[in-house]
Amino acid sequence: MNPPMKNLDPKELTQAQLRYYFRRIINRIHEKPRGFFQFKKMRGTCGIWECDEAIKIDFRKPLVPTVIHEVLHDLYPDNWEGWTLRVESKIVNVINSYDIYKLITAFLSKLDKTPKKRYAVKKRRVKHSRKK
Repeated sequence: MNPPMKNLDPKELTQAQLRYYFRRIINRIHEKPRGFFQFKKMRGTCGIWECDEAIKIDFRKPLVPTVIHEVLHDLYPDNWEGWTLRVESKIVNVINSYDIYKLITAFLSKLDKTPKKRYAVKKRRVKHSRKK
């Protein structure tokens, strides 16, 4: 079953088609190199798809819908934002807990696990005054 996805009306998608698209999302995550997904604090958005460079996710926002949304952008870059939002919402309502487990484990396997350079916090010297 290979249904076309180019701006297909999300209202007409069946549960079987949504599960097919979810499997495509999982497969696309597995195709990406390690470090493709990155966590970053952002204002006004949950995630950003940067063509074939990276997907940046705000870790303070809901993870599962954001990953699904951004990978849908990666799979179907020509589709409009409203279409992506509707399909993401429908997929989130169809998947079960095992599907969430598969999505999160695939996502975590593609995060960059190298430790980042930590900046040492300088301790301020506190001057104590002595009373005589």
